[in-house]
Amino acid sequence: MSKTFANPFILTMGEFASGGADDFVAGISDPTERRLASAELAYYRGNIAFAKNEFGELLDIQTELDEPDSARGAGITLGYVLASLACGDVETVKNSLEFAQLMKEESRAVEFFEIYLNILIQNFRAINFPPVGITSFDGLESVRPMAFFAYSLYLIETDSRERAVGMAESALIFMKKPCPIATIQLCLNISVGYMLMRVWDKAEYYFRLAWEYAEPDGIIMPFAERRTALSGMLERCLRFERPESYKKISALAKDYNSAVIAVHNAVTGDSIPDCLTQIE
Repeated sequence: MSKTFANPFILTMGEFASGGADDFVAGISDPTERRLASAELAYYRGNIAFAKNEFGELLDIQTELDEPDSARGAGITLGYVLASLACGDVETVKNSLEFAQLMKEESRAVEFFEIYLNILIQNFRAINFPPVGITSFDGLESVRPMAFFAYSLYLIETDSRERAVGMAESALIFMKKPCPIATIQLCLNISVGYMLMRVWDKAEYYFRLAWEYAEPDGIIMPFAERRTALSGMLERCLRFERPESYKKISALAKDYNSAVIAVHNAVTGDSIPDCLTQIE
């Protein structure tokens, strides 16, 4: 039987009303978890350099402990690597993937981490889902919504759009609520899936639902991460209705896209140029 893995996503899986992210973080009693959640929030608000520094310092502290907390350490490590990815820190991402490859037999959490990161950098050749797919992570109850997010993203990128939308919609229905960050991520996947299927009304509905959860807390990074896939919908819903947010997301997306391409090329050996426009 799979061993249940404690929640490494303090804020991402945090249950709080939309607009209550700062109060949620401030109300965390454990100082390390509070700092971890604060770093997550900084990342989601697009403060990448600050988030990376915070995750890095927390990782140093965790490493020095005689008995490090595995769940907390996984959350810190994942946050640090995601911020490193957004900064284009190739060596950190490569080293993390190599470490995960060595350690994944020891921990289902590490296996999840490796797949999650490979999906984000579109290194699909390194991903081998077992026939049961997402149920291979049935022991990771605390990260299940993010596992559904990652797997549905994988399905979108490998042209299984109907399955991706169905999976993300089901995860959204059965997920504990309120859980704004995970809801935003799932809604954006659904929106992208419907856009690819040319079901525009549903694509817009889920995009606006994601923004409804995101705007009160200033959450913009998930939109920047998916900027290319959301081209057209961002313009339709935000360019004129929320021009300042649109500008921030577009600026973040430009840097993020270049960073991910640099990491993707370094890890996979591809040579995708970083001078392409969003449409290209």
